[in-house]
Amino acid sequence: MSSISSGLLLTFFGYLVGSIPSALIIGKLKTGKDIRKNEYRNMGANNVYHSVGKIWGVFTFACDFLKGYIPTSIGYYLFANEFIHGGWFLGIAGSTICGHNWPIFANFKGGKGASTAAGVSFAVFPFVSLLLVPLLVIMNALTKNISLAAGICFSLVPLFVFTKTYNPYEGYVSILIPVLILPKIIPLFIKMMRDSKHNPKKKWLILIYGFKRAAEYSAKQSSVLSKRLKDSGRNIFTKSIHLKHSIFHDPEKDSNRKKDQDEIKKV
Repeated sequence: MSSISSGLLLTFFGYLVGSIPSALIIGKLKTGKDIRKNEYRNMGANNVYHSVGKIWGVFTFACDFLKGYIPTSIGYYLFANEFIHGGWFLGIAGSTICGHNWPIFANFKGGKGASTAAGVSFAVFPFVSLLLVPLLVIMNALTKNISLAAGICFSLVPLFVFTKTYNPYEGYVSILIPVLILPKIIPLFIKMMRDSKHNPKKKWLILIYGFKRAAEYSAKQSSVLSKRLKDSGRNIFTKSIHLKHSIFHDPEKDSNRKKDQDEIKKV
């Protein structure tokens, strides 16, 4: 089989493997619902993790990771060291991510591609990927927003790879990954800007809690503030009544009035 035939076959194979909707299948089996229609609106491991369970979320991540790792590893073994045919290796790596993001088996409505891109990264430059894992963990711990953390980490991949490799196709893959990932993540930041109305505090809440939880937190804070204002108003009203009573209250007259009432009763 020629290199062109092998490259075309593996590129097509990579797209089909990437198109397997792991999260959608697991979500359907466990909940009977399309997880793309819940609050997260994404076909990915993070959605399964929150809507189905932690174990199933990790299992979904493993499946999506292997979707990127296996075809890319085969392509890397066959083509990465061939200057003439190295472009096929680039196509295979990209096709797996495209399959996850725009899957033919799920009406082209897929996930953000982070787990599959992680598989591609570990297949091509495992050392750099291992360096970025602690950064991903730290960013996710700080922001509680895995999409933001993944977007930052994958944006840094080219910087790390070009300082470590002499293979141009590895460098091209490092550029291709954020090119395919960021179009799925950038709309989240646009939505954040729109929902926050450029308010820094609201932006930070969205980054930390996510869109829905940030809205719930804001509503809770508004409720607490409203209750405090209501209690404060009640206290002010009560104090004003006491103040009015103390101003117009004459203890001597009250005492004389009480004595007169007592005398009347005696009569």
